[in-house]
Amino acid sequence: MRIKHAHLLCAFIGVPGIAGQAFAANPAPTTASTELEEVIVTAERRTEDIQKTAASVSVRTGEELKAQGRYTTRQILEDIPGIVAIDNSTVNIGSADVQGNNITIRGITSGASRAVGGPAGISSAPGAAVYVDGVYEGLGSGYDIERVEVLRGPQGTLYGRSATTGVVAFHTRDPSMDAFDGNAGVEFGNYDLKHYTAAVNIPLNNAFAMRVSGDYRDQGKGYYGEAGGGGMGGNGLLGKTTNGRAKLLWKPNDDFSLLVGFAYAKNDDFSGGNSYQAAVPTRALTTTTSAIFPSFKHQRQYWAEANWDIGPVKVTYLPAFRTWEQNDHLVVAASFISSGAPLNQTLVTPKDNFLTHELRVASRDDAAVQWQAGAFYYRNTLIKLNHDYLVTPSGAEGAVLSDTNDKKDTLDKGLFAEATIPLGASARMTLGARYDDTNILISESFYDDLYFACGTSLQNVPGAVPPPGPGSCTGPGTSTAASPPAASLNNVVLKFYNFNYKVRLEYDLTPKNMLYGMVSTGFRPGDEGLNNGVPNVLDAEKLTSIEVGSKNRFLNDSLQLNVGVYHYNYHGFQTSYIPDTPNPLDPFVNRNAVNVTVPAHNIGGELEVLYRLTMNDRIGFNYNYVRSSWYDKPAGFAAAQPEDKRALTPYTMTANYEHVFNLPGGSTLSARIDGRYEAAHLGSNLHVDLLRLGYDQYVYVNSRTIGNLSAGWASNGGRFSISAYVRNFTDKQYIAYNIADPNTLNVIRSDPRTYGAQASMRF
Repeated sequence: MRIKHAHLLCAFIGVPGIAGQAFAANPAPTTASTELEEVIVTAERRTEDIQKTAASVSVRTGEELKAQGRYTTRQILEDIPGIVAIDNSTVNIGSADVQGNNITIRGITSGASRAVGGPAGISSAPGAAVYVDGVYEGLGSGYDIERVEVLRGPQGTLYGRSATTGVVAFHTRDPSMDAFDGNAGVEFGNYDLKHYTAAVNIPLNNAFAMRVSGDYRDQGKGYYGEAGGGGMGGNGLLGKTTNGRAKLLWKPNDDFSLLVGFAYAKNDDFSGGNSYQAAVPTRALTTTTSAIFPSFKHQRQYWAEANWDIGPVKVTYLPAFRTWEQNDHLVVAASFISSGAPLNQTLVTPKDNFLTHELRVASRDDAAVQWQAGAFYYRNTLIKLNHDYLVTPSGAEGAVLSDTNDKKDTLDKGLFAEATIPLGASARMTLGARYDDTNILISESFYDDLYFACGTSLQNVPGAVPPPGPGSCTGPGTSTAASPPAASLNNVVLKFYNFNYKVRLEYDLTPKNMLYGMVSTGFRPGDEGLNNGVPNVLDAEKLTSIEVGSKNRFLNDSLQLNVGVYHYNYHGFQTSYIPDTPNPLDPFVNRNAVNVTVPAHNIGGELEVLYRLTMNDRIGFNYNYVRSSWYDKPAGFAAAQPEDKRALTPYTMTANYEHVFNLPGGSTLSARIDGRYEAAHLGSNLHVDLLRLGYDQYVYVNSRTIGNLSAGWASNGGRFSISAYVRNFTDKQYIAYNIADPNTLNVIRSDPRTYGAQASMRF
């Protein structure tokens, strides 16, 4: 997905772009022009103007993200319509090695990315595909960024099984033979933020160039005193992250180039610290402080990209190998089910290797019919261990709640082709197809202690502790009765075959106004694991999308208006439920959880507006609406989950305004204000027993409004720059709840006011 010509830097060097819209690197006009710049993207793996791309695409530049203090995936994507992301940081259970599992596009989440009884099903195909420099789930998406491209809607033909809902493509800066240069920056902010970044470009000769970049970020104990915030109810930031990347480019002539790269990432995380609970029904807040435990994640990546123009076609080959290691210690609950005994968890991943190969052959840029075809190979080999245990008053390990040992080997092979055919001077048709063959080899051992409720508030509740009954309990999680031995799966083989397609028509009403309509599909393979000691299989997911959109420029190119509406038929959304007995304890004593696939309909629309009032003033506005409803619900799922509408934010709006002041000597000063509004909604769908008890009031999320400010000064030519930002400048604090047990709510706080300043220099 890397391109040779990326005209995406801001027209004002070091100045962020309004509405998150990238601006071209062309010099600013000498007259008072209000024309919006052309933006070149490679979202569909060919170089084209974003306004000529018949798809829902948004772009953010690295310069604007840096000026606004936005580095994490959640922050980068927060003002893109139809996108909800959580930070892939701290201690993540089930998706820490795959960024796409943390991204929801148009109301479609990654669902139950596994069918296992314990929280060990990582490395599953996510709902959204993340690429960094063309590498699937690559490293280094938070620094030395050139641009970020976001494709909304299924991209099954070009991107395969993991692009069910869309694609997020990060492009970092490449080496250049033009000149020796570099940059360095420092950032400091509240909550102990310290951030250092640097990059240098070294032309070795007329054919070789190297770029080396690094990034170090340290934010102590996060926002609310949680050490990393990975536990239930916590949402702190990372402890420390250390990143590095080196790229070597060889370009002996205009027809051939070879890029070789290495990337490294280390996260030093911490769990424990403060956690927050609220009582039922008063919602009185309490704070519990736990011991702090260190943990880490290591990643390494080796990759290359070769591009060869051999006359009638262009050939691209991109191999990559990535490793991921984890050793996490997590305080899950300071007082497990109000027992007074902490519940801790260790997650160890000694092996998690990713190997990919991609080969593409494409037409020349000036060909009448634009086409591309290729093959994709993916293999992930995983070993992961999970250990849950209660802690005794002395701090030692007490009863074991569960143990999981997972081994998974996933192999995917795909073939794809796509072509855009002219239908006269103003119309075009795109046809695409892809075939994927996925094989998964699974072995799993899962031990589950049936007497975990001993010593908790549930000990004397009928049904909470299996016979011989509460009288056999001897302490927290201990009993005179023994739980059954571990259940296991041994070398189970799953096979999934899938065909994706795309049919799109586009028509130019004028050179600046385009209509398009398309039908496209996405696919996500299923999984298998142990549930309550019994093998449980999740079927594959299939998403069929019908989308109609329009892209427009008006008022002599000063007003840009893009709109799209869509309907999704989502076959087989992966989820789970607790069978209804009925028993109010069912949602908490979830020994009999059942994983299923349930179909859903999604309808929605998106609007993106960018208006350049004057040469120095820009306004942006984005709107997103989505509604998702189950249909054809299995009887058991319908009884346990009676709500038809899926819990999600129905609509969001973002708006922003920026003014650029031209100062004496050619320097510039920019000022920007932006805000985001989220409509009220249910935070989660609840079990019927909780609905009977009126617990829906606790998961209702009120509407939210967050405002941000940023300002930046850049010297003439952009060699020196200073910027500052305030995020959530009103310091509006929002609280949401997760239901932990019949008497306790885990408290989730929104980000408080954060501020920082940074200085950078180019040389």
